[in-house]
Amino acid sequence: MDQYRMIGGKDFEGFVSGFISFIKQVLWYTWRSMMEYHKTTLLICALISGIGIFLWYQSPMVYQATMVAGLRDLDKKNYGEMIHDLDKLIKNNSYASLSRYLNISIQDAQQLVDIEGKNTAGSMLYEDITKEKAPVYFEVTARNNQIFPEVEKGLINYLNTASRYLNTKAYTDSIDISTQLQYLYKNIASSDSIIAADYQVLKKSTTSGLPAITYTLDSALKFKNTLEAQIISEKQMSAQLKEPVVILHSFIPPDHPSGNRKQILRLTILAAIVLSSGSAVICNALNSYKTIPSV
Repeated sequence: MDQYRMIGGKDFEGFVSGFISFIKQVLWYTWRSMMEYHKTTLLICALISGIGIFLWYQSPMVYQATMVAGLRDLDKKNYGEMIHDLDKLIKNNSYASLSRYLNISIQDAQQLVDIEGKNTAGSMLYEDITKEKAPVYFEVTARNNQIFPEVEKGLINYLNTASRYLNTKAYTDSIDISTQLQYLYKNIASSDSIIAADYQVLKKSTTSGLPAITYTLDSALKFKNTLEAQIISEKQMSAQLKEPVVILHSFIPPDHPSGNRKQILRLTILAAIVLSSGSAVICNALNSYKTIPSV
């Protein structure tokens, strides 16, 4: 039966020593290759550095904040389309139009980088066709953290007034509410007349007629209370039509910007070292292969 020898301390020391020797040889070969093909090394390093600097410059430091809003009207897709239109203006550098729609200065409009509307699931609002009553989120990215209060006011005003469809719908609904209120006030007046008449009859009624008149008066009072509750509800709906989008949580811009410039710088340095040294090693290996005499 074969016996297996246990790995001893000397075996481990030999493995470590051999591994360190191998690493040293790799590093020495890489360094020698870089020195021998220094032009290629410098060229690759300069190319990678140039690309990194360009990406670093194109990645500005920005401020991001989110506003939470509630929608009286459940047509979330329509509001999402409105926000998406603003984002298109930003991407097209149409700052004059953006300034007009948000009622902010062109200088402030130029500070905007991105505007997005999202639902509670994090999906884009212009894709949401559900009728679920839930808060929505408006995320704004800007180069200046001082413009968020003005952007917030302009954004809410834009959402509440810029849609022709929603304005027409609100106007139609307001007419319906006004008609309903007139009907309710008319019934209130009729109820008041009935209640007043019942009180007069109640004063003159005998004991035998008291239950009937009391029942009639109680029914009239309950009917009036129902009408008054409906009037309050209609008035609340009328008030909501004037401001279909309300702020639940305002923008809270951070004091310090966020960005990926540091990450781009680290990746650039790493890529420059790895690719330039790797290119030199490959060139040296290929040249060595060519010089090997054929058998």
